[in-house]
Amino acid sequence: MAARLITVFGGADFIGKSLISHLVKTGARIRTAVLNPNESMEILPLGDVGQIQLVQANLKNEASVRAAVKGSDIVINLSSVSLDAGKAKFNQIYDLGAELVAKISAEYGVSKLIHLSDIIADSSEEACSYARARAAGDEKIRASFPAATILRTSVIFGQGDDLFTPIAKIIKVYPVTPLFRGCTKLQPIFVGDVAKAISCAVTESKYAGQTYELGGAEIYTVQELYEKTMAETSQETMLFPVPEFIAPMKAWGMGFLPNAPMTLGKYQALGVDSCVNKKSKSLKDFGIKPVSVDSILPLYMEAYRPRGQFQKLA
Repeated sequence: MAARLITVFGGADFIGKSLISHLVKTGARIRTAVLNPNESMEILPLGDVGQIQLVQANLKNEASVRAAVKGSDIVINLSSVSLDAGKAKFNQIYDLGAELVAKISAEYGVSKLIHLSDIIADSSEEACSYARARAAGDEKIRASFPAATILRTSVIFGQGDDLFTPIAKIIKVYPVTPLFRGCTKLQPIFVGDVAKAISCAVTESKYAGQTYELGGAEIYTVQELYEKTMAETSQETMLFPVPEFIAPMKAWGMGFLPNAPMTLGKYQALGVDSCVNKKSKSLKDFGIKPVSVDSILPLYMEAYRPRGQFQKLA
């Protein structure tokens, strides 16, 4: 029997690399649909020779999506854009793009569709454009492919993340660091745990048609994440809480800095807590015990310590 074919949209990014490392162990063939295949060659060695295929796909181009989905047994949508991409881009990728993947998957008889979303997805008028686009996409996926598994995550951490890494880079350079919405609560989840949950949804049918909220072992405020990064890197910076009345403009300006830990899009997303609702189905329903921040963070923060791996922490 031929190995099943799994198409992963956005499979060459931070989350995709971790996921594919899990999926190749099942013997499945992986078709990775990305915008620029020539820039994603580093994922090919994750599997055996010929096990991973790179194809070009753009969620704004129906023909390319059809080509990526055709013949697939399972489709996983990890597609994402920067939080500063803007309302139009959010709608193209998270709303209309997600719906297109779901409709084509249903049309081609795909057995399973797994979609990665965000805990802060919210259709209310008060929500930011990113959260509204996420919510709209989730709703349309459920309508087009009722058996889809939707995984809404809190912020994700791990080697090469967009959480601790930008903070570590900025505090290494600047003696004073602006702190935006320091009281907002986040529940960081390890990228490997997200990959495990997706893998469970791939191999078992009981997760079909369900929506899950995935968060890590602990809840932190934004300020506590900055303080934890300082402790792990032995770097000191003065945190300056930015008043709300000038915060949007300040965040917009910081977005022009290299490796900016804060941008206008990130600031808007921090308008609400990103934590698992106790009434929602969660990581425990997959039988996964979340990995703690403290067990992973030291492994990739040593590069930002003054003496690297030889730095003694206080």
